Amino acid sequence: ALLCSHFQRPLVQLHGLVTALNLGLNNWSLVLLSITINQLLKSVLPLPTAIISMVIEGKRYPASVWVSMAILIAGTALASAAPRAEATLPGVLLCLGSVVCAAGWTVLSSNLLQRPGAEKLDSVSLLFVSSPTSIFCLFVLMVMYEARGLGAYFGWLPDPSLAPGP
Repeated sequence: ALLCSHFQRPLVQLHGLVTALNLGLNNWSLVLLSITINQLLKSVLPLPTAIISMVIEGKRYPASVWVSMAILIAGTALASAAPRAEATLPGVLLCLGSVVCAAGWTVLSSNLLQRPGAEKLDSVSLLFVSSPTSIFCLFVLMVMYEARGLGAYFGWLPDPSLAPGP
């Protein structure tokens, strides 16, 4: 009964949503940019994590942390802008959206695991109660973007690429 009450917490549902968005946006970005650029862009995760942590949790960070993140961001920008970077602007934006979702996931996890004055969740219970939301969101995305291809593959729908030409 105690675990069931956690399913109804809005932050748990938000945790599941940002998990699904992180996975979906990251996978979509990999269609539009190389894995090298994807991983390079994901290395900027500390910056949005710190910003979201400041906004949601009221944390403060010393100047040395901000300087180190600025150096990291500058290096990432230089490497991403290289002439042979194998990246498109939509791919970069999707990957950065995934990074923001990963940062939100980190801060929400921290909040749910050690929130003062509220029932705390352990890490396994948090994943257990937020997973149904993630699964539902990913299922909706799969139906929206993959249903036609799966239907054609399994023979449920005709394959439009096999239609005779004019």
